[in-house]
Amino acid sequence: MIADGTKTLNYDKKSKKGVLKWTNPLASPVLELKSQVDDIYKYGNYKLVGSENLDGIDTNVIKVETEIKKSKAKVRIKTDTYWIDKKTNFIVKHEELNGDVKKIVTYNIDFNTLVNKNDLKPNLPKDVYVYNTFDNMYIFNSIEDAKKASDHDVIIPDKLPTGLKFFNAWKYKKDPNPSNPYNHSI
Repeated sequence: MIADGTKTLNYDKKSKKGVLKWTNPLASPVLELKSQVDDIYKYGNYKLVGSENLDGIDTNVIKVETEIKKSKAKVRIKTDTYWIDKKTNFIVKHEELNGDVKKIVTYNIDFNTLVNKNDLKPNLPKDVYVYNTFDNMYIFNSIEDAKKASDHDVIIPDKLPTGLKFFNAWKYKKDPNPSNPYNHSI
């Protein structure tokens, strides 16, 4: 599998077939970290608690507290502390305190500009058939556009839970499998 953060190419060596399809941008670990930071700033109840230098990286330290309801009477506070690189806005370190459990994750992201981009291109055999799902899909980047393209009601939740956000919606241009009941869905 090859992922660039917007699409994936899945290659099956036995069948000599590749499928190129859209994916969530979180398929890329680097973009996942960036998306987490964006979500914290947008939806989180965060506080800037200082700055710190971690291994030569100048970071902002922010703390996010989240209420986790176990029942009507019981509420637990989960605390996440993030060290965010001031230059790139990527998470360098994440510390999670959830009840009595503490988890610490450090990230070592290296942007090596000396890599030849041609070395990163897939080198598939010439007889591999690549099915491109982009050719068969309408892609909508807003809920409003998806509604306009639909011949039925598009059901949308009243409120998305904190941390979730709309990515995109898809609709088949033509039915690849007419017996599939989901062919007309968005």
